[in-house]
Amino acid sequence: MNDSEKRRSGRAIREFAHGDFRLYYGKGKTKLVSIAPTSADTRVIGRREHFEEWKRDEWSDFIEDAKRFDRKDLIEELRGLKSTIIEERISREEPVFDDDSKDMPEAVHSLRVHHSQREGYIRVLGPATHREKEELRSLGLRWNPERRLWETGFSQDLLESVAELVRRESRTYNPDEIGYERCPNCGRWHPEETNCSCTS
Repeated sequence: MNDSEKRRSGRAIREFAHGDFRLYYGKGKTKLVSIAPTSADTRVIGRREHFEEWKRDEWSDFIEDAKRFDRKDLIEELRGLKSTIIEERISREEPVFDDDSKDMPEAVHSLRVHHSQREGYIRVLGPATHREKEELRSLGLRWNPERRLWETGFSQDLLESVAELVRRESRTYNPDEIGYERCPNCGRWHPEETNCSCTS
């Protein structure tokens, strides 16, 4: 049974560090198991959900737990898997976010749309908004200097038009590669060693 067949049957298995460790998913939980455990091993570490769905901080916590096995090659392989999964997620991510779902961007987008039907808004933000200001204005959005973004009331038709513009013009970047970090207050990415706009 290959990896794709195991995934279809509800399981995913990967081997690490010369086959000494196995990472597998089953019954709603991911586990890292030492194949030939020693008395120094805790034998198993686990975390809920599939490892391909973990957020960055969940991956970081899991890798920190894996350090108890005292195997540098294992840690390097897990970090590589984390990077691969996040890169794939970034490549698929669209710059349109439903704030009612509380999902946070995985990537840095030069333009992105945040919308909430419950709160009644459409907002466009990002470092490239100045290049699209005339088109944003023509769509009915207004610049909010305090929030440093463009916004208007929510409508589904308008959201589709704004999203089409943003998808066309936005560029996507991996925050790890351009020196960005996530704000713990609002969840936005911002350059390291600078304050997020939500605190200014």
